Amino acid sequence: MFDSNSDSNIIVQQSRFLKFIGDNFVCKHCSSKFRERSIVVDRIGFASNVFWKCTNRACPGEASIRATTCQVEASGKTRRKNPTTPSVLSDYAINRQVVLACQQSGGGARMATTFGGLLSVSRRSIWMECFSKVEQLIGKFQIALGKKIVAKNLRDEIALSPMNNDLQKAKLTLLMDGGWDQRASGKAYNSSSGRHVSVGGRTNKVCALVYYSKRCSKCEKGKPHPTDLCANPDKYAKSSKAMEALGAVETVLDIWQNCTNAYVATIVTDEDTTTRSKLSHSMADLVAAGRLSEADRRYKPKVEGNLGSKKDDFGMLPLLHPEIEKQSDPGHYVKNYQGELYVWVHAAKGKSQTCKADAMRLSRNLSYMLKQYQRGTEKCAFEKFETAAKASFEHHWNNHEFCGSWCQAKHWNEMEKEKFKNEYRNKKTHQKEYEQQLEIQQKFTEPDRLRRVFHEFSTNRTEQIYSLVTNIFLPKRSYCCRTICGRARTYLAVSIDSLGYYKYNKLLYHELGLEMSCITEVFYQQQDKRRESDQAYANKPERRKLRAEQRLENINKEWQKEVIDKKNGNTYQSAMTAPKGAAAPLPSGDATSSEDAIENEGVDKSAVVAPRFCNACQNYGHQRRSSRLCPKNKKSKYYEGKTVQSYRNGNTIEKLLPM
Repeated sequence: MFDSNSDSNIIVQQSRFLKFIGDNFVCKHCSSKFRERSIVVDRIGFASNVFWKCTNRACPGEASIRATTCQVEASGKTRRKNPTTPSVLSDYAINRQVVLACQQSGGGARMATTFGGLLSVSRRSIWMECFSKVEQLIGKFQIALGKKIVAKNLRDEIALSPMNNDLQKAKLTLLMDGGWDQRASGKAYNSSSGRHVSVGGRTNKVCALVYYSKRCSKCEKGKPHPTDLCANPDKYAKSSKAMEALGAVETVLDIWQNCTNAYVATIVTDEDTTTRSKLSHSMADLVAAGRLSEADRRYKPKVEGNLGSKKDDFGMLPLLHPEIEKQSDPGHYVKNYQGELYVWVHAAKGKSQTCKADAMRLSRNLSYMLKQYQRGTEKCAFEKFETAAKASFEHHWNNHEFCGSWCQAKHWNEMEKEKFKNEYRNKKTHQKEYEQQLEIQQKFTEPDRLRRVFHEFSTNRTEQIYSLVTNIFLPKRSYCCRTICGRARTYLAVSIDSLGYYKYNKLLYHELGLEMSCITEVFYQQQDKRRESDQAYANKPERRKLRAEQRLENINKEWQKEVIDKKNGNTYQSAMTAPKGAAAPLPSGDATSSEDAIENEGVDKSAVVAPRFCNACQNYGHQRRSSRLCPKNKKSKYYEGKTVQSYRNGNTIEKLLPM
């Protein structure tokens, strides 16, 4: 049923539309029928203008249906045949809405051309040529509006933060992290653009955003352009790795210089020493001000009576700025802990019997401990926090001296202890592994390092912002660093995260001179409602517990499959492509290596790998020049490898290896 009050758009096939008009309507002046040749459709992108003029030359009848245009940032250019009709794609409201829809779906010109082509609305060429221009026009308003929203978030964070009575300023706690727009490969960290986000610890909203781009298409071509259209207005020419540290410094200095009622007192970051060193006072300035002695800024001298070498000094914090407390994010802390455990997991079995289960369970225990014991909860003192850290490790090794009421093993009787003893690691049978893991645990739970994670904050919020940016608005497969589109989409994501879809787009539509229809309003309201319901559902304790159980179950299943595939030879392993059976035609009757001896011993001939042979020195016992056994290796301890003929005379691999 057609709703006469609806302001929705209608897509109708043009030939049927013209036939419908011609068959059912006449001119109101002369009553002559409408003819198809008297109706002209002028299409610009998704916008269509319909013009009609009566075919009777004596009749003054004419009319038109014009697409909605925008007066904000209008080009002023018109069609030659119709001087009252705008000729630029961005002048029409529907085209600006198409660009907004592509932005909020993570697409670009190709998405617009796909919809236009499949819906038989517009040609491909106009969007490929003009999409970026329209997006940059919209991007200027998105950046300006985003900066206002971020500034509002900062004022809200200041209002909720505690005061420094001496300075009469609010002490801000910011959760900081950096990210790149281009995916890193593990070897090349050369993204042309990136961002640094600071989230308020109390509002959980973005309070500062610094966006860097090393390129600008207009600057590279030498085209004159205003600053608000420059992708690199600050002329950033440093490396990609420096973006995170410099973004943190810029955020702190901007708040210190422009906010008279606040300063950054605490930062929570991953364990990035570069950012922490930058957000410190310069030792040279401290010495000049008399706040630090010359001996304290130097290392301990190697020769008594001499001055030691100077310590690295990269601090950029003003002397008047109070010292910043630097905290560590619990998630990255556990990740680094797990990474060092995996060093022993991947080590040779002769060096360590630490397995994947050790790394998984120890890191999971530490993660649970950090979540359960936080500063300001359950009257948790630091001493209790230290004890809980010990329990997270010793519990794995069947020592429940430090465990709390959560530990079932503390209440077991002797029979239960004997029954379930194999569920834990044994210190006596694996003394070496216990000492290896204990060394790592002591490194991460030393008092100074443990105090840095003794807080109630987490950078998970910044990670959520990044996932919103890269998964929806600015995918890492896109390349938007040469225009302001990358910066605009980043501010778009941050603004929607702060206000929601409906409130933000209501403001943006007003800035762009667009009218939001009832259908569009309902769509954005449904987006917000679904987003809020998904967050509430995901944060339910029972759902969080179920997700953790399912994640652990999936890990165990994949681990089991990995072990089975490894036994069946389906995974990569050393010498897996080496020839099977005898390596060379050995003299018959040699019982140590003949095929008959192998078969007599009941060994599968196809499973016997040929002895390792080095082409560099023509010796057996190793495979590469880099081996410590190769006499061609300069680092080798003058190992004298046996020749091929010596091996054929009856020497085995065991005889060739040095004791």
